[in-house]
Amino acid sequence: MQRELERRLAAVFGTTAQDPKAVTVSEALTALGRLSFLIFDVDQKISTMRLPKPDQHQRTILDALTGTGGASVRTSAANPASLALEGTAFS
Repeated sequence: MQRELERRLAAVFGTTAQDPKAVTVSEALTALGRLSFLIFDVDQKISTMRLPKPDQHQRTILDALTGTGGASVRTSAANPASLALEGTAFS
Protein backbone atom coordinates (compact mmCIF):
# COMPACT_ATOMS: atom_id res chain seq x y z
CA MET A 1 0.00 0.00 0.00
CA GLN A 2 2.88 2.36 0.85
CA ARG A 3 4.39 1.95 -2.63
CA GLU A 4 1.05 2.52 -4.33
CA LEU A 5 0.46 5.71 -2.32
CA GLU A 6 3.99 6.88 -3.19
CA ARG A 7 3.40 6.13 -6.87
CA ARG A 8 0.12 8.02 -7.02
CA LEU A 9 1.45 11.02 -5.09
CA ALA A 10 4.62 11.15 -7.22
CA ALA A 11 2.51 11.18 -10.39
CA VAL A 12 0.88 14.44 -9.27
CA PHE A 13 3.41 16.10 -6.94
CA GLY A 14 6.71 14.61 -8.14
CA THR A 15 9.25 13.04 -5.83
CA THR A 16 11.32 14.65 -3.11
CA ALA A 17 14.37 13.87 -5.28
CA GLN A 18 12.86 16.07 -8.00
CA ASP A 19 11.28 18.70 -5.77
CA PRO A 20 12.02 19.10 -2.05
CA LYS A 21 8.46 20.42 -1.61
CA ALA A 22 6.83 17.29 -3.07
CA VAL A 23 4.19 15.68 -0.87
CA THR A 24 5.27 12.51 0.95
CA VAL A 25 2.92 9.76 2.10
CA SER A 26 3.37 10.91 5.70
CA GLU A 27 2.54 14.52 4.80
CA ALA A 28 -0.49 13.40 2.76
CA LEU A 29 -1.83 11.30 5.62
CA THR A 30 -1.31 14.19 8.05
CA ALA A 31 -3.20 16.55 5.75
CA LEU A 32 -6.03 14.05 5.26
CA GLY A 33 -6.09 13.38 9.00
CA ARG A 34 -7.52 16.86 9.44
CA LEU A 35 -10.69 15.60 7.73
CA SER A 36 -12.69 14.27 10.63
CA PHE A 37 -16.25 13.09 10.95
CA LEU A 38 -18.71 15.64 12.25
CA ILE A 39 -21.65 14.09 14.10
CA PHE A 40 -24.99 15.89 14.04
CA ASP A 41 -27.99 14.84 16.12
CA VAL A 42 -31.15 14.89 14.01
CA ASP A 43 -33.33 14.04 16.99
CA GLN A 44 -33.02 11.95 20.16
CA LYS A 45 -32.79 8.68 18.22
CA ILE A 46 -31.08 9.64 14.97
CA SER A 47 -27.69 11.14 14.28
CA THR A 48 -25.76 11.58 11.06
CA MET A 49 -22.04 11.74 10.32
CA ARG A 50 -20.46 13.92 7.66
CA LEU A 51 -16.99 14.83 6.53
CA PRO A 52 -16.19 18.51 6.00
CA LYS A 53 -15.35 19.74 2.51
CA PRO A 54 -11.61 19.24 1.92
CA ASP A 55 -9.40 22.30 1.47
CA GLN A 56 -7.53 22.71 -1.83
CA HIS A 57 -4.43 20.81 -0.64
CA GLN A 58 -6.54 17.93 0.67
CA ARG A 59 -8.59 17.96 -2.56
CA THR A 60 -5.40 17.68 -4.65
CA ILE A 61 -4.18 14.78 -2.50
CA LEU A 62 -7.54 13.00 -2.76
CA ASP A 63 -7.54 13.49 -6.52
CA ALA A 64 -4.00 12.11 -6.73
CA LEU A 65 -4.91 9.04 -4.71
CA THR A 66 -8.22 8.37 -6.44
CA GLY A 67 -7.62 9.59 -9.99
CA THR A 68 -6.91 6.20 -11.57
CA GLY A 69 -10.11 4.31 -10.93
CA GLY A 70 -9.91 4.00 -7.14
CA ALA A 71 -12.33 5.84 -4.92
CA SER A 72 -14.61 8.56 -6.11
CA VAL A 73 -15.34 11.60 -4.03
CA ARG A 74 -18.69 13.31 -4.25
CA THR A 75 -20.43 16.08 -2.41
CA SER A 76 -24.05 16.07 -1.38
CA ALA A 77 -26.34 18.42 -3.28
CA ALA A 78 -28.24 19.01 -0.05
CA ASN A 79 -25.04 19.80 1.83
CA PRO A 80 -22.16 20.80 -0.49
CA ALA A 81 -19.82 21.16 2.50
CA SER A 82 -19.94 17.39 3.06
CA LEU A 83 -18.38 14.64 1.01
CA ALA A 84 -18.60 10.89 0.64
CA LEU A 85 -15.90 8.44 -0.39
CA GLU A 86 -16.95 5.48 -2.52
CA GLY A 87 -14.96 2.48 -3.72
CA THR A 88 -11.92 3.21 -1.63
CA ALA A 89 -9.99 0.07 -2.67
CA PHE A 90 -6.62 0.82 -4.26
CA SER A 91 -5.83 -0.87 -7.54
